[in-house]
Amino acid sequence: MGATYNPLGLAGFTANVGSYAYDPLLTDGDDVVTRKAKFAAAVAAPLGPVVKRGTICQFAPATGLLTAGDGAEPVIIAEDCDTTNATAGTPVEAIAYASGKFNAAAIIWDPAQTNHAITSENCRHVGIMIESTEWRDGSIVKTNPTDQETKTAQAIIERNKAEQKEVREEAAKPSKEATDAPYAYLTPEEREKHPEYAAIHPGEELRKELGMKDEGEEKPAKDTHGGAHPAPTGNLPHSQTGHKPGEKK
Repeated sequence: MGATYNPLGLAGFTANVGSYAYDPLLTDGDDVVTRKAKFAAAVAAPLGPVVKRGTICQFAPATGLLTAGDGAEPVIIAEDCDTTNATAGTPVEAIAYASGKFNAAAIIWDPAQTNHAITSENCRHVGIMIESTEWRDGSIVKTNPTDQETKTAQAIIERNKAEQKEVREEAAKPSKEATDAPYAYLTPEEREKHPEYAAIHPGEELRKELGMKDEGEEKPAKDTHGGAHPAPTGNLPHSQTGHKPGEKK
């Protein structure tokens, strides 16, 4: 089964039957400890300025201040926190988890720390247990990946970014083929789940199947009008067609 854009995760834990409100970040809501903290400076991108729930930050017990990123005193942000206007004189308050069990797929890892095993170990030392998560497509968000697994994951992201850039550039090119917008022919389910089916630029195999010319192969039409250009046809403004409404061609 191929990977999906937003696969549903299956964390390595079970829930007892009964009343239970699912939380994608917490894997066990019974042994969670939270504490008040504050940001005394705006957090820079990519982790800020709005620090999202699930982001790993550093907590200074002596001052109660938070800084984004991995380290020896980690906590996990419990609620989104906008640090845009945070300063030393007017810090922004935040709520953070100091201990508990958490879903690895919902954690926002420090991008500067590419070794998630180090982050997981730092968290474990303070009572924050991050549990591996398996997606329904078979991939696993690991708390202790090898160096090669980390490099492979990063390479996949860069490859997909490059492919998406090519898709966007190709989509920006004007279509030379006469066609109705494919989106109009998608089913409701396809519109919701697979809008990419209506991509206006078909692949090479489909172009051949439909008898569509490759770009650059289009040849000029033969001159059958003695050098004079024929009048345009189609839904063009009257100024371009040379005809007024009701006038015979």
